[in-house]
Amino acid sequence: MQTSSENGIEPRNFYRIRKTLVEKLSMIKGEDSWYTVYGESMQEVLCCHVLGNCTRGLSAHREKDGSEVLFRMQPKGKLMNMTYFVNAGSAGSLLATIKLFVGRGIKILDPQGQEVYRIIDARGALDKVVVDVLEGACTEYALVRDGERLGLFKPRKRPASGSASGHGLIRRTILKVLGSSSDWSMELGDRAGKIEDHRPLLAALILLKEHTIRNDQSS
Repeated sequence: MQTSSENGIEPRNFYRIRKTLVEKLSMIKGEDSWYTVYGESMQEVLCCHVLGNCTRGLSAHREKDGSEVLFRMQPKGKLMNMTYFVNAGSAGSLLATIKLFVGRGIKILDPQGQEVYRIIDARGALDKVVVDVLEGACTEYALVRDGERLGLFKPRKRPASGSASGHGLIRRTILKVLGSSSDWSMELGDRAGKIEDHRPLLAALILLKEHTIRNDQSS
C-alpha cells in the first residue's frame, strides 16, 4: 500500500479543516463547497472540492486550482447514502469504505471490508444526556481503534488573521472577533503513528463535518 506521503499528503499529527468557499445550489442538490485543510502552523495541506454536501462525493487536490486529484470519495448510490468509497487519485484503487452511523459517528473499513477505525461521540454518558437536552449538538469526537483512543476531533480557536498592533480600536476589535472563531480540528496522539495513510481519515472528517456536524448546527 502506498503511504500518504507518496501521494502528496505527508502524515501529520494535527489537521485543521475550514470551509473556505460555498456555492449554493438547489434545495435538492444542497451546496458545493471547498475546504482547505491546514497543518498546525496554518500551512495548507490540501483543498477538497465537496459536491452537494458530499451527496455527490468529493475530490482532494494539492491546491484549489490544481488539476491533480490526490484522492476521491464517491457515494455508493444517489439517494440517502450511508456508504462512501475512497479511491486513490482520480479513479485509482480502493483505499477505504466509509459508513455513516444512523446516529453520530463513522466507521472506516479497509479495502477488504474490515473495520479499522471509528470516529465516535467522545463525551461521557452523563454529558451526552445533559448536552443533548440543552443543545442537541456534539462538540467532541474521538478517533478510536479496538477501543483505544488515537485522536480527538473538536473545534479549536482560529488563529487571529494578523497582528492588531498599530491598528485603531475598530480594527483591533475586528481582529479579536476573527481570532475567536473556531475550526474543527483533529489532533492525533502518539498511538496514531500506526496510521499509514491519512487520506481515508481526511475524507471521513469532511464527511462527518458535512453531515452529522452540519445537521447538528454545532459548527
